[in-house]
Amino acid sequence: MKKIFTLCSIVAVLIPMVGSAKYDTNHPCYDKMMLCVRTCESAAYDDDGFYKSLNSNEIENINICLDKCDKAYDACKKLSDPEDVVEDEQTQDKKTVSLKNISGEIEIKRAGQEEWINATKDIELQDGDLIATGFSSSVLLHFPDGSTAQLNEITQLKVESLFTEDGKPRTDLRLRTGGLKANISKVPQVESDFKVTTPVSTIGVRGTTFHVRHDEENKITDVYVVEGEVSVTDVNEQGEVIVKADQHTSVVEGELPQKPILSSEVEEPWWGDQVEQGHINLVLMLAGFGIILFMWKKIKGKKVKL
Repeated sequence: MKKIFTLCSIVAVLIPMVGSAKYDTNHPCYDKMMLCVRTCESAAYDDDGFYKSLNSNEIENINICLDKCDKAYDACKKLSDPEDVVEDEQTQDKKTVSLKNISGEIEIKRAGQEEWINATKDIELQDGDLIATGFSSSVLLHFPDGSTAQLNEITQLKVESLFTEDGKPRTDLRLRTGGLKANISKVPQVESDFKVTTPVSTIGVRGTTFHVRHDEENKITDVYVVEGEVSVTDVNEQGEVIVKADQHTSVVEGELPQKPILSSEVEEPWWGDQVEQGHINLVLMLAGFGIILFMWKKIKGKKVKL
């Protein structure tokens, strides 16, 4: 049953991609897209070439991969057919960030506005917009080049700019506080430039996966790279370090980036499922309140109902 579910889940995405009239099967970009599709689909097979049982996260990852193939086709087609692209300010303004997997309290503030509004799956972010997550909350951002960023709880992020320069998608984000996990598009033939700045650092990335968090109270930014590599500089660009896979670095306000170390050398690893940790923190907090209330009633000599 699980294998049937897996197959149906993936085919539901593949059929529209392969059979849609959107795709020009005679165009070179179509062959590149299908190569990308086959790479994504390979994760669904076992060593004997049969579909294997996948959990919901693995299926979601394959579907995200296929979605990137679709976006890569669009980007490739525009680059090879420049006459179809209208390079004016109105076209640039249409670049947006979509919201997926909204969990908990998510709010956004439009550029030039003062009021925060609740985020829904139909809302898209544009240049200058702010997004904030509440306690035990998270949201997945999807960018025009196929990259994604999972925002952790108690995080505030600004979309500084989304634009294309010399045919290359560029994304500029500013992390004010909190943390995120970014998965930058690394689909062949689609070179993108993705940058995250914090009050004390700048992280330049290309085709990689990494975690970043900023502690505004202590003015420190931490970066952990899962795969690929990132460039980390201080806010004044006086120093730079290259952080590779399974390495970690920190930047403190007024100081140069620290020399990267292996993740095993970090005393208290902070990356991982921070959303789940947020739920654990909530349970612990409520338990603490319960103990305080119990003790207060005990002191007052009131009968406590258990």
